Amino acid sequence: MGDNNPLQQSSDDPPPKLLPTNHSYTRLLMDEAHTEGGHGGRDTTLARFRHAYWTPQGTKLAKSVKTNCRLCKIRDPQLLTQEMGKLPKGRLTPALPFSQIVLDLFGPFLVRGEVQKCTTGKAWGVIFTDLASRAVHIEAVFDYDTSSFILALRRFTNMRGWPSVIHSDPGSQLTHAEKELKML
Repeated sequence: MGDNNPLQQSSDDPPPKLLPTNHSYTRLLMDEAHTEGGHGGRDTTLARFRHAYWTPQGTKLAKSVKTNCRLCKIRDPQLLTQEMGKLPKGRLTPALPFSQIVLDLFGPFLVRGEVQKCTTGKAWGVIFTDLASRAVHIEAVFDYDTSSFILALRRFTNMRGWPSVIHSDPGSQLTHAEKELKML
């Protein structure tokens, strides 16, 4: 039963030869094992090499051979990865809280009246986010127009101070508010 174990070394097989890791002959033998193995992966290369040889850090050497093989580079190309977009300067430089902000409107949400509980209406939120610390301030708006947004911006600036830079999406009420603020 124990005679046909494939992992057990038979008496006919010579023991593997110990080779130095950083020698050029060791690397050539690992290259040969990689080529004879059909340009397989790191484990396939190492297994073929260890039939007759042994070296400390063989896994690292097999990985190096696989990485530097020209045919493997052509056959297994590295795919391009997504590049991260450019960050605004306000995200990279320390600043006072809410001196550079990003804002956006979100919603609508159905809300009930405070006095008349049976009546419902729509409400939106304006989220003000600090670029440097990512702190958040939210104001409620009960109409989706320029004047309601300007009132929310006034409430924000009364509490947090006027920001030096404001980034926003090109929503119609936001662009109209920008025009009105520039006129003032």
